[in-house]
Amino acid sequence: MTNDPERILGRIAGRRNQLNAGLDVLDSWSKTASQAARNTLYRALFAVTDGSVFRFFQTSSHRARPDEVTIYLRADLVVTISQTEADLFDIAYIGPLDGVPGNVRDRD
Repeated sequence: MTNDPERILGRIAGRRNQLNAGLDVLDSWSKTASQAARNTLYRALFAVTDGSVFRFFQTSSHRARPDEVTIYLRADLVVTISQTEADLFDIAYIGPLDGVPGNVRDRD
């Protein structure tokens, strides 16, 4: 994997991507999420699969985890995905920004 945080953004943008893992994270979160929150998340995941996520959502990467991208869905909701291979991604986290593993507030 790469140490350059910008490289993951380029690998996801403009290409088709397939969900590889993380359905357990999605299932667990969706049990208590509102329909509006689920719809927003699904829209973002579809945008990741078709490579358009960076046109529609604010995102950030983190130096400590260069293969992860946090996608900001709403003021109280983010999803973190990790690029596992050239065209595969995993859902790593869904929830409030302050619950993201690691210190996302110190992102560059």
